[in-house]
Amino acid sequence: MVKLVDFIAGIEATAFRSWAHAAPWALTGALEGFLEELIGGLSDEYAVSHGIAVHRSARIEAGAIVKPPAVLSAASFVAANAYVRGGAFIGESCIVGPGVELKTSVLFACSKIAHLSFVGDSVIGERANCEAGAMIANYRNERPRPIEAPWDDLPGVVLAPGALDAFTALTARGVRTAIVSITWSFAVEAFARRLGANAWVGTGVTDTGCIDHFWPEDKPVWLRGHAAALGIALTDVAAVGDSTSDVPMLAAVGYPVFVGRDRPPAIAHAEHAPDGNLREVVERLLHVGS
Repeated sequence: MVKLVDFIAGIEATAFRSWAHAAPWALTGALEGFLEELIGGLSDEYAVSHGIAVHRSARIEAGAIVKPPAVLSAASFVAANAYVRGGAFIGESCIVGPGVELKTSVLFACSKIAHLSFVGDSVIGERANCEAGAMIANYRNERPRPIEAPWDDLPGVVLAPGALDAFTALTARGVRTAIVSITWSFAVEAFARRLGANAWVGTGVTDTGCIDHFWPEDKPVWLRGHAAALGIALTDVAAVGDSTSDVPMLAAVGYPVFVGRDRPPAIAHAEHAPDGNLREVVERLLHVGS
């Protein structure tokens, strides 16, 4: 998976630290909402008006248009006739030159976009220099099911209600996610990549051609090790399952949710949301954890 931390040096020391392990398009896709929250917590060094936060040392020349939400950091500069829209974060000492259009993008410190350029749906790292007339457009406009192997090799597969929205919401909050399944690992990987999960595990095949089974009782063992590697106790882990193969995992975590029709007696303590919309389940879990 493409992760911002692999391309943006020092991102974990910025206001975007919660996005470090997310894909760039996950950030740009949720940028407007994130900036609205960020603006609410800025210091009094920023003048905030109608969703636009301008540091007292930032400058906006006459003729420039800046639409909300937007953040102009210390010593940043937006030149005449620039057009900033769709959610924009302009980092410290950044320059948006004359006639530049900046749309739904993040500029990290000391980056420059020269005159008559377009930068859209992009994340620009520190000290980057976009020369005059540059065109950088990364708007994602795929079909509902993009052509992406091996996803297209899984005919008839339908995502659970709200699954994509649920993973998007978790990523936006910086929550680490994993898909833990007893099915073939290639299929699990397809779902994980489609949904943007950070990790996945399933039944595989060894180098000698033998099946490397992943059984229901392996789920809590794997999850415990994965959580420990992230510095997280299982009591702080939430898990959602829909079958009896998920019972060992649900019994081991602090926040279990069962979305199958008949909740097994062994996990009577788990929240029961039969055929529940996963986005709604996630919203409840985020509320509990906040």
